[in-house]
Amino acid sequence: MESAHPSPTRVVLVDDHRLVVEALTRLLDAEPDIHVVGTAACVRDLRDGIPPFDVAIVDYLLPDGTGADATRLLKLRWPSARVVILSAVMDEFAVTRAASAGADAYLGKGVSTAELLSTLRNIAEVRGDAPAPASAGERLTRREMEILRALARGRTTRQICAELGIGQNTVRTHVQNIITKLHVHSRIEAVALALRERLV
Repeated sequence: MESAHPSPTRVVLVDDHRLVVEALTRLLDAEPDIHVVGTAACVRDLRDGIPPFDVAIVDYLLPDGTGADATRLLKLRWPSARVVILSAVMDEFAVTRAASAGADAYLGKGVSTAELLSTLRNIAEVRGDAPAPASAGERLTRREMEILRALARGRTTRQICAELGIGQNTVRTHVQNIITKLHVHSRIEAVALALRERLV
């Protein structure tokens, strides 16, 4: 019987922490449908040449630049490639820069193995002719869009409550609905997707 995954997703790891690279390599290579084909420790390594790949998992803080710089270079040279930022840096500025550069997902290094693998598989399945994520944005209510715009401006839950005149539980419910409808794992990922796809 033919395998359900005849061509494993080829992954490149971009991180200057050797322990992280070794751990991720072991984790990903243990999956039958994923294979690590190369590594890079900095942006310069990407310019020097890396093997053909489908998805790059990139740290945000690199010795000679940022994950946004790496994403921009990767997307320029391999337009169909997907980029997942996996970083301990979880602030709106970093997410905004990465999203603007074309990153397809932004995860914290505290993410679970299941979430990482799910994200990796989901974005690997996305094709250039797939429906734009904006269709998900169209399913958001007007209030949810208001809250998504506020999140994109870096507003906290309390600030959103004050601006919109609603309670914290209501805001939390709307944020959870946004996360569900956009098929992301966190409000930061929701902001990244919204900025990248110009939903806000």
